[in-house]
Amino acid sequence: MHTGDDLTGVSWCLDGRDELIPDSFCDYRYLEQAFEHDPAFFLKTLGGQNAAEMHDKLIENPRRMRTDSEYFKLANETCRRWFQAELSEISQERKERLVQYLYRTAHTTVPQLARVIGLSRDRISQAIGKKKR
Repeated sequence: MHTGDDLTGVSWCLDGRDELIPDSFCDYRYLEQAFEHDPAFFLKTLGGQNAAEMHDKLIENPRRMRTDSEYFKLANETCRRWFQAELSEISQERKERLVQYLYRTAHTTVPQLARVIGLSRDRISQAIGKKKR
Protein backbone atom coordinates (compact mmCIF):
# COMPACT_ATOMS: atom_id res chain seq x y z
CA MET A 1 0.00 0.00 0.00
CA HIS A 2 1.37 3.39 -0.95
CA THR A 3 0.20 6.58 0.70
CA GLY A 4 1.55 9.97 1.58
CA ASP A 5 -0.28 9.94 4.92
CA ASP A 6 1.43 9.47 8.27
CA LEU A 7 0.33 6.03 9.47
CA THR A 8 2.26 5.91 12.75
CA GLY A 9 -0.86 6.42 14.85
CA VAL A 10 -3.05 3.75 13.28
CA SER A 11 -4.00 0.62 15.16
CA TRP A 12 -3.41 -1.74 12.25
CA CYS A 13 -1.60 -4.99 12.98
CA LEU A 14 0.35 -7.36 10.73
CA ASP A 15 0.50 -11.13 10.99
CA GLY A 16 3.57 -13.33 10.51
CA ARG A 17 3.35 -13.00 6.70
CA ASP A 18 3.26 -9.17 6.91
CA GLU A 19 -0.41 -9.08 5.90
CA LEU A 20 -2.98 -6.84 7.58
CA ILE A 21 -5.10 -8.49 10.23
CA PRO A 22 -8.70 -7.59 9.30
CA ASP A 23 -9.88 -7.02 12.89
CA SER A 24 -7.26 -4.30 13.31
CA PHE A 25 -8.39 -2.02 10.47
CA CYS A 26 -11.99 -2.97 9.68
CA ASP A 27 -15.15 -2.54 11.70
CA TYR A 28 -16.01 -6.19 11.22
CA ARG A 29 -19.13 -5.96 13.43
CA TYR A 30 -20.61 -3.36 11.08
CA LEU A 31 -19.57 -5.41 8.05
CA GLU A 32 -21.22 -8.52 9.45
CA GLN A 33 -24.37 -6.52 10.18
CA ALA A 34 -24.40 -5.23 6.57
CA PHE A 35 -24.60 -8.84 5.42
CA GLU A 36 -27.17 -9.70 8.13
CA HIS A 37 -24.68 -11.91 9.99
CA ASP A 38 -25.11 -14.44 7.19
CA PRO A 39 -21.90 -15.80 5.64
CA ALA A 40 -23.93 -17.39 2.83
CA PHE A 41 -25.38 -13.97 1.87
CA PHE A 42 -21.87 -12.48 1.91
CA LEU A 43 -20.47 -15.24 -0.30
CA LYS A 44 -23.48 -15.09 -2.65
CA THR A 45 -23.00 -11.33 -3.05
CA LEU A 46 -19.28 -11.71 -3.77
CA GLY A 47 -19.85 -14.82 -5.86
CA GLY A 48 -22.23 -12.88 -8.11
CA GLN A 49 -19.28 -10.89 -9.44
CA ASN A 50 -17.69 -12.01 -12.68
CA ALA A 51 -14.01 -12.55 -11.88
CA ALA A 52 -12.84 -11.90 -15.45
CA GLU A 53 -14.86 -8.66 -15.63
CA MET A 54 -13.48 -7.46 -12.28
CA HIS A 55 -9.92 -8.31 -13.38
CA ASP A 56 -10.45 -6.31 -16.57
CA LYS A 57 -11.92 -3.32 -14.70
CA LEU A 58 -9.40 -3.27 -11.86
CA ILE A 59 -6.17 -4.52 -13.43
CA GLU A 60 -6.21 -4.21 -17.21
CA ASN A 61 -8.30 -1.08 -17.91
CA PRO A 62 -6.14 1.35 -15.95
CA ARG A 63 -3.05 0.19 -17.87
CA ARG A 64 -4.34 -0.13 -21.45
CA MET A 65 -4.28 2.80 -23.87
CA ARG A 66 -7.34 3.18 -26.11
CA THR A 67 -7.92 4.84 -29.43
CA ASP A 68 -9.87 8.10 -29.41
CA SER A 69 -13.02 6.34 -30.66
CA GLU A 70 -12.82 3.68 -27.92
CA TYR A 71 -12.17 6.35 -25.33
CA PHE A 72 -15.08 8.45 -26.62
CA LYS A 73 -17.37 5.44 -26.29
CA LEU A 74 -16.20 4.89 -22.70
CA ALA A 75 -16.63 8.59 -21.86
CA ASN A 76 -20.09 8.74 -23.42
CA GLU A 77 -21.25 5.57 -21.61
CA THR A 78 -20.02 6.99 -18.30
CA CYS A 79 -21.70 10.31 -19.06
CA ARG A 80 -25.04 8.61 -19.78
CA ARG A 81 -24.74 6.56 -16.58
CA TRP A 82 -23.92 9.61 -14.42
CA PHE A 83 -25.94 12.40 -16.00
CA GLN A 84 -28.49 10.64 -18.25
CA ALA A 85 -27.25 12.78 -21.15
CA GLU A 86 -24.84 12.58 -24.05
CA LEU A 87 -21.33 13.95 -23.67
CA SER A 88 -22.05 16.80 -26.07
CA GLU A 89 -25.08 17.91 -23.99
CA ILE A 90 -23.51 18.40 -20.55
CA SER A 91 -22.03 21.56 -19.03
CA GLN A 92 -18.31 22.27 -18.68
CA GLU A 93 -18.49 21.71 -14.91
CA ARG A 94 -19.90 18.22 -15.45
CA LYS A 95 -17.29 17.55 -18.12
CA GLU A 96 -14.58 18.46 -15.61
CA ARG A 97 -16.02 16.02 -13.06
CA LEU A 98 -16.08 13.35 -15.76
CA VAL A 99 -12.48 14.16 -16.74
CA GLN A 100 -11.29 13.60 -13.17
CA TYR A 101 -12.96 10.19 -13.05
CA LEU A 102 -11.79 9.09 -16.49
CA TYR A 103 -8.23 10.21 -15.83
CA ARG A 104 -8.06 8.11 -12.65
CA THR A 105 -9.79 5.01 -13.98
CA ALA A 106 -8.53 4.61 -17.55
CA HIS A 107 -5.03 5.14 -18.93
CA THR A 108 -5.01 8.31 -21.04
CA THR A 109 -3.22 11.57 -21.70
CA VAL A 110 -4.23 15.22 -21.43
CA PRO A 111 -4.28 15.67 -25.25
CA GLN A 112 -6.54 12.63 -25.69
CA LEU A 113 -8.91 13.84 -22.98
CA ALA A 114 -9.03 17.26 -24.64
CA ARG A 115 -9.90 15.73 -28.01
CA VAL A 116 -12.52 13.33 -26.65
CA ILE A 117 -14.22 15.56 -24.06
CA GLY A 118 -14.04 18.78 -26.06
CA LEU A 119 -12.26 20.99 -23.52
CA SER A 120 -8.96 22.83 -23.89
CA ARG A 121 -5.78 21.17 -22.66
CA ASP A 122 -5.44 23.88 -20.00
CA ARG A 123 -8.93 23.11 -18.62
CA ILE A 124 -8.14 19.39 -18.60
CA SER A 125 -4.84 20.00 -16.78
CA GLN A 126 -6.60 22.16 -14.19
CA ALA A 127 -9.36 19.59 -13.71
CA ILE A 128 -6.94 16.74 -13.02
CA GLY A 129 -4.60 18.91 -10.95
CA LYS A 130 -1.59 18.87 -13.25
CA LYS A 131 0.56 21.94 -13.47
CA LYS A 132 1.54 23.13 -16.91
CA ARG A 133 5.28 22.85 -17.60
